[in-house]
Parts: sequence; structure tokens; C-alpha cells
Amino acid sequence: MKNIAPILVFAPLICLAPFFMSGCGHQVAVEKIQEEITQTVLSTDNADAEIVKKDFHELYDPVKMSAVENPREYYDTRRSENLAIWKRAAENGVPEGQYLFGVCHLAGHGMPQDKDVGADWIRKAAEQGLAEAQYSLAHCYYGSGGVPMHTDEAIKWFRKASEQGHEKAAEILQSLEERVKQVEMKLRRSLGAIANIDIGSDFNLYGKTLDNENFDWESLRGKYVLVQFMATWCGACHSDIPGMLDAYEKYHDKGLEIVSVYIKQRESDPVATVKKFVEKEKLPWIIISESLTKQSGQPLQSETFGTRAIPSMVLVDEEGKVLIPPLRMRDYITAREPGIILKQELQKLFDK
Repeated sequence: MKNIAPILVFAPLICLAPFFMSGCGHQVAVEKIQEEITQTVLSTDNADAEIVKKDFHELYDPVKMSAVENPREYYDTRRSENLAIWKRAAENGVPEGQYLFGVCHLAGHGMPQDKDVGADWIRKAAEQGLAEAQYSLAHCYYGSGGVPMHTDEAIKWFRKASEQGHEKAAEILQSLEERVKQVEMKLRRSLGAIANIDIGSDFNLYGKTLDNENFDWESLRGKYVLVQFMATWCGACHSDIPGMLDAYEKYHDKGLEIVSVYIKQRESDPVATVKKFVEKEKLPWIIISESLTKQSGQPLQSETFGTRAIPSMVLVDEEGKVLIPPLRMRDYITAREPGIILKQELQKLFDK
């Protein structure tokens, strides 16, 4: 209300001015009143900026806050007293106000929690170069919410904050970059899990379904296909199922198919074992049995594709070419391992 109070006070004078003035004198008087209103509003905005900057620097100064007996209570008091000022300053483009107001939304302090809105305000402050906002936005991208998880964006904003001397950002950046290197090494090793598959190469899947019918790979042309190599005895394979079901539910109607190839089954009746597993898990997609494939005289899929480790997955494009090399679906769930590539690819393909 401070911003509009001067307008409410001076507005009647503007309306009455024509009755008391005329000609050039009237115009000069009106312009003077308007200038006074503008200066009053600017003065209010400047006062807001001073208050919000003071709040920010005190609340985010570790030395000052360490001397406070109850930091959370101190913060709550300042927020309660100055939330309206933080809001006005944020709307007027003051980065400290945008950050403080964004944190309130993000954490639900003094208002209903809204991580999306909070992240938007924090982004505005980060883009203006506020290091603390850049640090917080990086955390949003690394799992705190408000934006889709994205490791590259997290690294970018941690780096920006680090370049401004933000010590915590520098520590996390170093750790995160090392983690990314390890993930990249893991990804390169995972490429050896299926030896005969390269990005862009033709992928020609074959075999027998659980009904002992010939699998028709060409019938899936024009769709994206996620091919999984697994076995019922493989515990890690079981952990992939929730992520696969999630992907199937989200994207099947948009053009995603899933095919599971059960290989290296050790049971005396492998087909019955697979059927029981599929019924228990209520798997809605196509199932290929390597055991039935072998009985039909065709080569084993595990040998054709050089499958050395399970579970392994391949994403194939509409033309039957390898789009994403072997990855694990549990990485799709956490989005912190190589599977983030698969998750982001599915989002890019289908969330348009």
C-alpha cells in the first residue's frame, strides 16, 4: 500500500486543479504534482530496497547469524515484519527481494508452499547475478524442486556462484564435477554390457514370444522402442520394473513400445517361470523368450547382441536405429546416473 498511498493523497488535487488554475499555470502545477508523486513513489521504492538488502545481508551472513541465539526464530520475525516489503522489492526488480520472496514460496514460509513460483523468483535474482540465488537455483536443479532435475544446469549455476566467491557452491561444484566424471566412466563401461550395439546402428530384434509366435520387429517400425534384456532370477532386473511401468504409462499412447527379452534363464522350465513372473508383475508389453527362440533353431539373442551383463536397455528410434546405448532403468528412476540421459530423451521425444 505504501506505493499507492501518495497517489491516493494527491489524486484529488489533480482533479480539482482545473477549477483553480488555467492555461500554462495549470499545466505547470499539474506537472509539479505528478513529479512530487513520482519522487514519493521512488523514495518508497528506495526505502524498500534498503530494507530488503539489509535483511538479506544479515540473514545470509554466517558470522552475524552465528551470534543469534535462535536463528530460525530471528528469521521468522524478520520475515513476518517485512514480507510485504520483500514482495514489493521483488516486483520492483530488486534481486535480494526476489530471492527472499522466492525462498518464502519455495519453503512455504508465511504462505502456501509453491516450489514452481519460488524457483521462478530465485531464477530472476540469479540472472541478475546474486550469488546466493545462483547457489539456490543450482540446488533446485539438483533435486530441491521447482524445476526439472538437470545436472548440467545445476553445474552451470554452481559454477556461476563459485566464480563470485561462494564457498559452498565451489565445494559442491568440485564434488559434482567429479561425480559426473565417474558417471561418464560408468557409462563408457556400460557400453560394453552389450558388445554389438552402437549409436545409429540398425537394430534387428527377433525371437519367439511367450505364445511361441514369431516376433515381428517390422510391425513396430514408426514407433520408439525400449528393448530390455533381463532374467527373472536377476534382482537388479526386478528393480527396473517400476521405472519401466512409469515410462510405459506416460508414453505408450504417444508412441513408445517396450519389449523385454528374457535371456539366460536357469530354471528347468524357463518359459513357465517367465510367464508366472509376467503375470505377477502385470507387465503390459511384449515379452520374448530366449528359450523358445533357441527351440525354434534361431541364434540366442544373448550371443547375437553380445549381452554380457543384465539388466541392459537400448532405446531404438522410429527407423529401427539405436538412439540410446545400453542403460539401466533404475538410473531412469533416480535421474542421477547415466539413465538421466534416457529419461531426458523420453521427455524430449514425448513431452512436447
